[in-house]
Amino acid sequence: MSITPSAADQVVVLRRGGTMFVVSARGDRAPFVAAWGPDERHVTDADLVTFARHAHPAVFESSLDTPRVLAVLPGPEDGWSGTPGVIVDAVGMRAAPAWRLSGMAATPDDTGVEVSLRALEGHLHAHIRYSLTPSGVLRVSASFSVPDDAPVDTVELREATMLLPVPHTATEHLDFSGQWCEERRPQRRPIADGTVVRATRRGRPGHDSSFLTVVGEAGFSAASGRVWAVHYAWSGDSRVVVERLAEGAGVHAAAIGAGPLLQPREAILTPGEKFELPDALFAVGSSGLDDLASSWHGYVRSLSSSPGRPRPLTLNTWEAVYFGTDTQRIHELVDRAADVGVERFVLDDGWFRGRRDPRSGLGDWSVDAAVWPEGLGELAAHVRERGMEFGLWFEPEMVNPDSDLARRHPDWILEHGGAAAPLWRDQLVLDLHRPEVFAYLLDAMSSLISDLDIAYVKWDHNRDLLSPLDATGTPGSMRQTRAVYRLIDALQERFPALEIESCASGGGRVDLGILERTQRVWPSDTNDPLQRQLIQYWTGLIVPPERLGSHVGPERAHTTFRTSDLPMRMVTALFGHAGIEWNLLELTAEDRDLLTQWAQLYRELRPLLHGGVRVADDPDPRGFVHGVVAADGSEALYSWVKLTAEEPSVTRIARFRGLRATGRYRVRVRHDLGEPRMFHATKPAWAGEGCEMSGAALATLGLPMSALAPGQAELIHITSVD
Repeated sequence: MSITPSAADQVVVLRRGGTMFVVSARGDRAPFVAAWGPDERHVTDADLVTFARHAHPAVFESSLDTPRVLAVLPGPEDGWSGTPGVIVDAVGMRAAPAWRLSGMAATPDDTGVEVSLRALEGHLHAHIRYSLTPSGVLRVSASFSVPDDAPVDTVELREATMLLPVPHTATEHLDFSGQWCEERRPQRRPIADGTVVRATRRGRPGHDSSFLTVVGEAGFSAASGRVWAVHYAWSGDSRVVVERLAEGAGVHAAAIGAGPLLQPREAILTPGEKFELPDALFAVGSSGLDDLASSWHGYVRSLSSSPGRPRPLTLNTWEAVYFGTDTQRIHELVDRAADVGVERFVLDDGWFRGRRDPRSGLGDWSVDAAVWPEGLGELAAHVRERGMEFGLWFEPEMVNPDSDLARRHPDWILEHGGAAAPLWRDQLVLDLHRPEVFAYLLDAMSSLISDLDIAYVKWDHNRDLLSPLDATGTPGSMRQTRAVYRLIDALQERFPALEIESCASGGGRVDLGILERTQRVWPSDTNDPLQRQLIQYWTGLIVPPERLGSHVGPERAHTTFRTSDLPMRMVTALFGHAGIEWNLLELTAEDRDLLTQWAQLYRELRPLLHGGVRVADDPDPRGFVHGVVAADGSEALYSWVKLTAEEPSVTRIARFRGLRATGRYRVRVRHDLGEPRMFHATKPAWAGEGCEMSGAALATLGLPMSALAPGQAELIHITSVD
């Protein structure tokens, strides 16, 4: 709704999905965000308008003579001495422009507000759209343009950060770091005066990506505390900011925000040109991280890229054969996969010309006749005859120096500072912004997808870009990311049913920019279940389980060399888009039977796992519960997990949140996959035949858990008896 209290004032109130957002403008000065947070149902729109009109702090001694505000693009003119919303480089312009309001109005459906601004000098215009999605995620889109009559040749955009205020009660800051096979490692700190900037200069988010930046009330947890969060929906270089000034941010305490990390000359505008930023996404939660995750999952599930059918149980051949592919072995693996219950068979690396190791062949996208003399058509047909879809691995953005493509077209490679780029995994980066490179990749992939009737592409990205330059000497990171998006979009326009998985040496490109155009992400190259439990837990704050690849690997993980029991590996992989990455030809009959039962269980529980609401304890290595509850509260599946050997003789009480308080439920342990190893001589009394309790009792009283040995997990299935 848009309300104009007087000729000089305007307020727009948005309320949707449990979030409220209020923008206020006074005169021709840039508007400011008066309120953003969990919706208070007892607060009326009129209350919010009144607050917005009075949301100006007192004026102190030795300060501006007018009240400070955190404008939508804040800068020094507003008394904001923190990160400016925009920094430009142009003759006759301030580095941080002073903005004037050109127009502000709610969208016709009252789910968004459009703000138009002009720089005081008139050389630059800005347009910002704030949109509240049905799940309460606030999507902030911004563009900048130079008017046709501007008295400048160019305006260079150096920084652009979409900032929102957070209140004084937000005193703690959570974000993430990590490395290969240890993605989404949480780090938590108090908010102090000053600026925390997490910058990505890898050409992709990276394994150490901040991923999601959360600020919240002291001690916020999975189930308690108000939280405010930002995620940058962009697969390239970016900046995320948490900032608190001693004087605050208007009536608020601090600000959080995000924007692209622009290299010099990446965003130069001439008169008549427009530059659009990737979107910044913000979300709030009134009761902890699970509440926040519910908003993110609702948002991801609303994207047009969301698959509209059950997620097929997938077998990927990488850890089964690596580069050791041969026709007989792969055909036998296809048959064994079908017998176990696999629904999608994906041939990983090593199928194309000259690719017998990671040092050669990348970029030569034609089938290796030395290995596949009849081509891949017969294999693809055999996969479909056995009732499975056929998928294929590509790494379109990279090239090996030892390849026909690199030898023919050395000018297609992105350089590094005017010199040869350093190798990473024996790879260089192709300049996808060049039309001829884009056309080559689109045609090569399209030909294979069409000829082989490929249903699924595993799209890999195995190296950082390291500040590449294109042939003109212009930084190529942003152009490269936009070109990757265009290539994916072009493929899916040609093949609307094609599904794509985003892999970047594991979890190096997990963001909502790539998920707007792909159906799955691979969160990590490790299939070690002890690592995967925590990686999937934290990745699952944003990514719902049906978009999160999770595979059962061999007994000995090839990344950690740690061994683990098959039930633990199966339970871990169940809570995602499940699959197998294991040589099924080497399984014992017992393991093959267990894996077949697991495949049946996955199909049974798939509607619940992929359509429910996340509920989780804080991840305690001594033991924690996480699970999924049906949206109507009729059913839930939880996993009781033990990662370490601490407190082996202490009885743990687990509480099962998310169910209807007044509902009656039957609780039982599912040992379809075999019993986990335990320390105790006898189980808790209820774990044998199960029991019945109310949802309120399960959430507040809970039940005593089995004393699991380290590296074990147990499934608990709860169904309504009402």
